Amino acid sequence: MNTDIRLSIDFWSHPKTVKLERKAGFEAVRSLQILWLWTARNKPDGILMGMDEEDIEIAANWRGEQGAFVAATIELRWLDFDGETYEIHDWKDHNSWASRADERGDKARFSRLCQVNPEEAERLKKQGISSINKDDYTAALQQRPANARRTPRRRNGERQANASVPPAPAPAPAPAPAPAPALTHTQDIESADALSCAERSQANPPAPETVCLCPHQAIIDMYHEILPQCPKVKVWSENSRKQLATRWREDKARQNLEWWRSVFEDVAKSNFLMGRTGGKGFLFSLNWFVGPRNFEKVLNGNYANRASPQQQPQQPQYPQRLSPNQAYMLEAARYLKGQGYGKIEQPNDTPRNETPPRALPGGGA
Repeated sequence: MNTDIRLSIDFWSHPKTVKLERKAGFEAVRSLQILWLWTARNKPDGILMGMDEEDIEIAANWRGEQGAFVAATIELRWLDFDGETYEIHDWKDHNSWASRADERGDKARFSRLCQVNPEEAERLKKQGISSINKDDYTAALQQRPANARRTPRRRNGERQANASVPPAPAPAPAPAPAPAPALTHTQDIESADALSCAERSQANPPAPETVCLCPHQAIIDMYHEILPQCPKVKVWSENSRKQLATRWREDKARQNLEWWRSVFEDVAKSNFLMGRTGGKGFLFSLNWFVGPRNFEKVLNGNYANRASPQQQPQQPQYPQRLSPNQAYMLEAARYLKGQGYGKIEQPNDTPRNETPPRALPGGGA
C-alpha cells in the first residue's frame, strides 16, 4: 500500500494550477491533491474504474457545486475521460512508483504461491504468468493438494524450540492402564463402524472445491482466431488482466471457453463492432471489451444488427378541402383568366364548387 506520492516543486506555479484556481477557486486545487492521495491508496494505477462523477467528487472531498470540480479538471486535463472511464492524467508518468503498487504486491503474492502450492505455480509459469492478484491467489490455495502442509520456516541459526531439552523419563513403575469397560455386542459394532468411518475420512479427505483461474492466453488466442480483423493484443497490461479475470469470475457460465467463443462469434456478426457501418471507424478490441460497461452493452445486444424497418403503406391521397378564403382566391383567378391576364389552370385535385361564385368588382362572373 502506498503511503506517499510525488509532487513537483513547480506545481503551484504551473499554468494549469493557476487556471484551475481561477475557474473553480482554491478549493478545487485542494480537492485535486486530495484526489491524488486517495488514488494512490485505492486506485494506484490511476484508473478510476467503476467511479462516476459523484464518486470522484466525494473522494476529492469537493464542497462546491456538484459536477463543477470534475468539469473543470477535465477541461484543464487534470482528469481524462474516454466516455467510459475516468483516469488521472499522466498518473503513471508522474507517480510511477505508486502506480506499480499492485504489480509489486501481485509478484510478491506469486512468490508466496510458489512455496505453498508449487504445482499450481509451475502450471501458471508455463502460461507466462509471473504475478497473481488476491482473488486468483485465494482460488489457487483452494486447489492445493489436501495432503500438503505448510511448515513454518525458521530463520538461519534459529534452533527449534526445546530441541536441546531431553524428553522427560517415563515414570517407573508405569501405572497399569485402567481396564476398559465391557462392551455389548451392539456397542462393539457401533464403535467399529465409527472407527472405520473416521479412518475412511482421514484416508480420503473431501476434495476442495475446484475454482477455475482465468485462462488469459487461451482467451486472447481465441480472440485472434475468430476476429482476425480486430487489433492484435500485443501488450496485455495489468489493468486488462484484472478486468478480464473479474469478468471471468462474475458468472459461472463464463468460466468456459466455449462461452467466450460464442460471444466472439456474435461480435463478428455486428456491423458496428466490426467497423462496417462507415461511421466513425470504430473497431472492436479485447481491451475495450473487458471494461464493465462495454462488456454489459455487448452482452445486452446494444450493437447487434437491426432489421431495416418495413416500408409503411402509403396513405391514399384525398382531394384537399378548400377554406372559404382559398375558394374566393380561386374564383378571383378564374375571373382574371377570363379578362386575359394569363393562363391559370385549376389543379386536378381541386374540388368543383357547386355554389355560384361571389360577385367581383367590375361585374365579372
